[in-house]
Amino acid sequence: FDSDDEMLPNHVAALKELVDQNNKPEVVATSFMIKSENNILKATKNKFSKLQKKRKNFLIEGNYFSCNSVSVRKDVALLNPFVEDRKLSVSEDYELWLRLSAQFPFHTSSVITSYLIQHGQRSVNTMLNAQKLETRFTTFIQLVSDNKQIKEYFGKDFNYLIMKNYLLLALEL
Repeated sequence: FDSDDEMLPNHVAALKELVDQNNKPEVVATSFMIKSENNILKATKNKFSKLQKKRKNFLIEGNYFSCNSVSVRKDVALLNPFVEDRKLSVSEDYELWLRLSAQFPFHTSSVITSYLIQHGQRSVNTMLNAQKLETRFTTFIQLVSDNKQIKEYFGKDFNYLIMKNYLLLALEL
């Protein structure tokens, strides 16, 4: 959890329910809401089941998870470490979700268990330096491109994933 985000009282129980419903799942994820600093609802992220029905590798479209909402089984986490390269800042979780999705199914719940608080100092909002932004995206693209499992999992859609990230970079610049 980021220090400025909030866990709801049902968080652990909802994760436990996902674990109990699925036989020793590698990855479970609950839903979350994005709120402003003034507690104004900005978005609800809980349409995972619809996304998964539409496309099994729906993460190709973007990062639908917050770090708060995802739990990874310990043995899986130890074999798939979180890349803590600061050049990757803001994209390190997405890179991990892509890596994990290439290996394991994500078991998701539409139950909202946390709030992501959106404010001006949030790292995703302060990435204004063009060079750092370009470095972030190129580092992300390189990590993803170097991962054989991700390329195989996404197959013919892999180029779309890369193109979409270059497009996002261009839009941000």
